[in-house]
Amino acid sequence: MTPDSKSEVFQVLAPYAAALTANDPEKMIAAYHDDAVIHYFGSNPFAGTVKGKTALLEVFKRIRQKVNRRIMSVVDLLIGQEYGVVIVLERWERDGSAVELERVFRYKVGDGKILEV
Repeated sequence: MTPDSKSEVFQVLAPYAAALTANDPEKMIAAYHDDAVIHYFGSNPFAGTVKGKTALLEVFKRIRQKVNRRIMSVVDLLIGQEYGVVIVLERWERDGSAVELERVFRYKVGDGKILEV
């Protein structure tokens, strides 16, 4: 299926993916709904559910204090009717060590914004 460039999911996630690649935090944050919900999985200090853009900004700040995280590239952008998936190559640096990894993020879109990750 070819993504519909007029779909709301595409209209939100295509510029968001470009902001990720450009490492433009203002444009990245602007893509999120004020009441966005973000789920961080695992057993780490960030695991859990974050509700609201203000709380999300605080988590992003805490992550930056722990690790230098940079999106190296957007590998792929998958568009559905209600959800989109962004696959990114990230580089994480801390204490002189670095690792690159591919990560997959699923985004629910509505009201012209990212509602849930």
